Amino acid sequence: MAAALLYTDIRQRPDGAFHVVFLDVGHHNAILLQSPGGGTVLIDGGRFPTRLLDGLGDYLPARQRHLDLLILTQTEGDDLAALPELAQRYRIGAVITPPNESLAPDYLALLDQLQSANVPVQAVYAGYQITLSDGVVLEALHPASLHVASNSPGEDAPSPNLVWRVQYDQAVFLLMGESNAPAEAILLQHPHQVQATVLQVAQHGSGEANSARFLEAVAPQAAVLQVDAANTLGHPAPGVVGRLQATRLFRTDQHGTIRFSTDGERLWITTTR
Repeated sequence: MAAALLYTDIRQRPDGAFHVVFLDVGHHNAILLQSPGGGTVLIDGGRFPTRLLDGLGDYLPARQRHLDLLILTQTEGDDLAALPELAQRYRIGAVITPPNESLAPDYLALLDQLQSANVPVQAVYAGYQITLSDGVVLEALHPASLHVASNSPGEDAPSPNLVWRVQYDQAVFLLMGESNAPAEAILLQHPHQVQATVLQVAQHGSGEANSARFLEAVAPQAAVLQVDAANTLGHPAPGVVGRLQATRLFRTDQHGTIRFSTDGERLWITTTR
């Protein structure tokens, strides 16, 4: 057992590559970023603490109980439910949230824990950028700080969900989270920003997002669906899957956890199933 633990610890040490791990946490979003120098960023967490903690344990060194950064792409919804327990188990360097306020119980519980531990919390919006010391760049593309919806009565407003563009050299990951169609329309005002190597498909493949025009602008080489086979929402929509038929598609309900590793020029993909 000791030898197995030692092997696991060595295998999970920084290896000079950038890793983006889409954790299999059910019908929810949870993405672990591991920079070439060993920096760790968690984006969202899902609903189930056990699944999140087990997933992190598979990819972090056995004795690591620290995350450099936690990013919340939204302040409401199931993608927050596992995070209060995460904050009890891991020391978190800092937290980033969308600019909108929320009274959601899971969000407030998390804020209480973070405040007790003196963890800084920063609300950000489009244009905010994080550059890690080893060259990984995270840029928020949506929402704008003072965005006023121009939608007509009866139309949906753009979601306040944070959209991130993550780049390491030539490899670009577009992380859409729970963004909706109006948010996609805003992003398409600057189509060069959404071009990506890998796309996280919005809303678990909902037909209310992922338009043909948007997917054409992104032009990903690979796409990821974080989806649960047992979901009752009909995700992913057949039309969305059809629009992605020319793209290599990975699904957590079929492939388990999906890890992309890159040296900035080449891309390797491994799955647990």
